[in-house]
Amino acid sequence: MAAAACPLCKKAGPAGPVSSHLARPSTPLVARCTAAWVRTRRNDLSCTAHASRLSNCSASRVTDDGTAQQPLRTEVEAVTPFWDVVGLGQPMVDFSATVNDDLLVRLGIIKGSRRVISAQQRAEVLQALENTPYQVSAGGSLSNTLIGLSRLGQADNCLRGSGGFQVALAAAVGSDTLGSFFAAQSAKAGVAILEESLTDSCTGTAIVLTTPDANRTFLSYLGEAHDLQLSAAAKQAISTSRIFVVEGYMWEAGNALATISAAADAARRNNAMVVLTAGDAGVVQRHTQEFWQMINAGIDMLFCNKSEAAALLGRPACTAEEAALALGPYCKVALVTDGAHGSCISAMGQLYSIPPCWTSHTPVDTCGAGDGYAAGAMYGFLCGYDLTNIGRAGARVASAVILRQGATTTEDEAVKLVLALPEITNGQQTSRRDVPQLQNQTQCL
Repeated sequence: MAAAACPLCKKAGPAGPVSSHLARPSTPLVARCTAAWVRTRRNDLSCTAHASRLSNCSASRVTDDGTAQQPLRTEVEAVTPFWDVVGLGQPMVDFSATVNDDLLVRLGIIKGSRRVISAQQRAEVLQALENTPYQVSAGGSLSNTLIGLSRLGQADNCLRGSGGFQVALAAAVGSDTLGSFFAAQSAKAGVAILEESLTDSCTGTAIVLTTPDANRTFLSYLGEAHDLQLSAAAKQAISTSRIFVVEGYMWEAGNALATISAAADAARRNNAMVVLTAGDAGVVQRHTQEFWQMINAGIDMLFCNKSEAAALLGRPACTAEEAALALGPYCKVALVTDGAHGSCISAMGQLYSIPPCWTSHTPVDTCGAGDGYAAGAMYGFLCGYDLTNIGRAGARVASAVILRQGATTTEDEAVKLVLALPEITNGQQTSRRDVPQLQNQTQCL
């Protein structure tokens, strides 16, 4: 079989097992139950049915010495897609610019606000930015997370031959030029789009205006309204995934509750982790009932910031620590970020306070910090980190994102991050092949 080229270093190398990600060294957890949950869930996701799918090749390989090896996958496995992470989110194209307060005043926009705008308003804002440099990128909250996670996996594969992660987005882009741009950028980052483009439809956009004090203002055009539906391919991908992630913004779509509930149920039946991201406080306030219906049905991880957690709990004055502890009983792991104050993780009655990852540089654009945190945290989970280092991985990725304009982790950043992440852990490094041996040693949930 022809050697595959690394998307980062461009060097050819043997195709490694998809599911043989290296487990980073981990420090002992204070709570044995929490440690057992992390190991048990990670092992559950590496069950025989999942771990047996190694690569897309079903033919025998010929090694360098000319000897033939057995097929990496059976013919049945070769045609069965398998995904490490499948996300259900809204594809958007981001326009990011650094502007002065005067521009916001001239456009009648409240600094730091989040607004949904019309196509005409979008055109007016972009016209006002005509002489201002801005960056265009594939965006959307969950898309940022998935692109970051995929690039971290690519860097991990480049540096350690782990095989990377198989990542997909269950979403339909518009049939316009922006939709083609989004699909191309996602594919370049290693994120597959599972749905066909919608005929005669427009792709949503998010205009992110950042002032010199790193304060961000969001202007979102959501595109044309469509009921949320999943194709047979998307449903199959969700049922064969290890982690299924739902973006909170999806509650804004028609038929969202029925579609999301059915997809999450399918994921649970196939032993996949169900993860929920809040989106923003406004979405939580508008769809509190839907959020709680999904949480009460059973989720493994909840990502939110302090404001979103407060809206979910109906407690505006609560701290991140209080929010994490309050949400802990309703999900396996609650991760609450709090900007420069770090984050708090609650699991099985234990609270872990994670400090921010400080750098010597001043933040430029905080847009995407939470998305980067989620990417780093899921990367840490897939690589075998304990909860403390899962939070530290999230903090480190978030700190890299805010140092320049744009909301996604770049390829160069991913390589530096993967090189730096082992520095925050202690102990002996093991291979993911060693992890399943622990499966029957712990019973927690």
